[in-house]
Amino acid sequence: MVVPFLLSILLLLCQHGSGFRFRSTASVGQGTISANPKTNIPCSQYNRDCLSRGTDPYNRGGTRKSEFNCSTNDGLPCDEVYALRAVISELGLPSPSISRSYCSQSDDKSISITCNCDETTTICHITAVVTYSLSLSGHIHEDLSKLIYLNKIELSKNFLKESIPASLGNLINLTTLDLSYNMLSGQIPTELGNLLNLTSLRLQENQLSGNLPRDLGNLNKLPRFYLNSNNLTGELPESFANLTSLLSFNVAGNKLRGKIPPFVANWTKLNYLNLMGNDFEGELPLGILNMSSLRFLWVSDLTNSGFSFPKFTNLTNMNSL
Repeated sequence: MVVPFLLSILLLLCQHGSGFRFRSTASVGQGTISANPKTNIPCSQYNRDCLSRGTDPYNRGGTRKSEFNCSTNDGLPCDEVYALRAVISELGLPSPSISRSYCSQSDDKSISITCNCDETTTICHITAVVTYSLSLSGHIHEDLSKLIYLNKIELSKNFLKESIPASLGNLINLTTLDLSYNMLSGQIPTELGNLLNLTSLRLQENQLSGNLPRDLGNLNKLPRFYLNSNNLTGELPESFANLTSLLSFNVAGNKLRGKIPPFVANWTKLNYLNLMGNDFEGELPLGILNMSSLRFLWVSDLTNSGFSFPKFTNLTNMNSL
């Protein structure tokens, strides 16, 4: 029998880099919301009209959107509050008591919402949504893309289903997108190629399918790129030659085919490369074996009966082969 979440709501306060968080203390999902009243600074008075049904910014109460005003200097904007509620509900969690006027600082466990506040106007914006290992079985709501100030999304190690919303490509401030270890399906949205500030993209251990979008080659600031253990097909796009900031690249356990492209050797900062368990063919490009920064190289299942490592290679820095 699944024990429902038991939430204890504490006063939510706000400050720079603060957030409120459900803390998971058991696998059955019991939790609390925690806050630190000694270090948090309260914003201005909570506006009850903001959350009344008749002034819903998404028109759920039948009121025209033009009647809704979120422009006051009063903490979290109302549109962010409603978007956040929709996201939390679709993830399979009970809706917390979120006001537009308060955020809180909390520890680094389970599910958290982090806010940044402008000291001069007391306006706060949601900058991070993080949850992991809560066995959530919902899906990712489209309204997540309405939180335009987000720089981090981590929803890993759950059982989230359905597809990745293409609208996440509108979150141009994102530096971290981690949807790993779920049950997400469908194709990787090409729109993720718009996230030019990404420093970590983790989509591994899902049920994603289809070809790799060539638009992901736009992510030339990306150091960490994990797509392993999906059902991806096709070849590595030529546009991936632009991923020159890569430190780690893992596509193991897919159904990728074709030759391993020579441009991989141009990822001069790369120290971890895993291509195992695909349907690649031909020779391993010599340039890869001469990469001075490469420490871990994993390759298997090459469709080439006569494959052997070249005699003259620079493997002196290799830790695992």
